[in-house]
Amino acid sequence: MTGKHKIGEPLHGGIIIADNLIASLRTRTANWEDAMDTPPGWRLPTQEELLILYNLGGSGFYWSSTEYNARDAWAQSFDDGWQGFYDKGYIYSARAVRSFE
Repeated sequence: MTGKHKIGEPLHGGIIIADNLIASLRTRTANWEDAMDTPPGWRLPTQEELLILYNLGGSGFYWSSTEYNARDAWAQSFDDGWQGFYDKGYIYSARAVRSFE
């Protein structure tokens, strides 16, 4: 429970996934640079926040906002939970998150 809201409750165009964190209902595919271009108020999840999204289920690879170096960023397989760094040019899924109070 997150104050007056519950995890799993729809809110502000997404769903509450943790205390003060909403995940978008939409997923898109893009390279890392394009995935970082989110609507105002939204952002890619950090590497740690991506673990929360993974626990909700899904399949395929998803980008995080966490850079490894100039060429690579962290992504996670939603098939088996593996996290690693991958070339930012790869096309993976992206699901934005936003904070709320």
